[in-house]
Amino acid sequence: TASLAQSFLAPLAIGSMFLAMICMGGAISGAHFNPAFTLAALLSTELGATHKRFTWRQGAEYLFAQIVGAALGALAAWGALETNRKVQYPTVPPTSGLGAGFLGELVGTFLLVYVFLNVATTKDLAGNSFSGLAIGMVVTLMIACMAPVSGAAFNPAVGLVGLFSGAGRVGIGSVWIYWVACPLGAILATAFFRLQNGEEFGSKGTDVLAQAASAASDLEQALLPQAGVVE
Repeated sequence: TASLAQSFLAPLAIGSMFLAMICMGGAISGAHFNPAFTLAALLSTELGATHKRFTWRQGAEYLFAQIVGAALGALAAWGALETNRKVQYPTVPPTSGLGAGFLGELVGTFLLVYVFLNVATTKDLAGNSFSGLAIGMVVTLMIACMAPVSGAAFNPAVGLVGLFSGAGRVGIGSVWIYWVACPLGAILATAFFRLQNGEEFGSKGTDVLAQAASAASDLEQALLPQAGVVE
């Protein structure tokens, strides 16, 4: 319903609501509200994260809850607006192409998930009071930037709103982009998070460098006597 504002207030309203929801739900569930966040948490755990570990069973439960939440939200908007014709949903605008829309969702989800992983799942920032603000601001700014390009879902569950409320107006062909581009963005964000935050996975970058230097020194010591014999 917020996107009916057709102004800068639309992304601000959506981002602010997401901020408030994260502050409310963070201590209860981790405040994912997005299958892309859940996928990133699962992949991070599989890559060896030592903090905020997540199981596949939890992931399945979260995904089910997120899809049900999207359906309930769509029906609530339908009821509030008294017609499904006024319910807004993300879709690639006619002025944009599928390629541009796909890239927009991939980049937007990458940035959103990357911020989520860094402010909400790291040991150093555990229990901080600004993760909701950081994530909410990313949502606000990315909607303002990407809405004319991709519809600005950055969330596969939100991509289903058109199906749940559209009464046949939207087919699966209009939502696949959010179930492909958004998970790909989450996967890329998790990979970069793993590369940047080695300490979160029990292997600090300095330790890796020290081990490499030690191995190089051992190799040098092993080769020096041989070099002397050759001489």
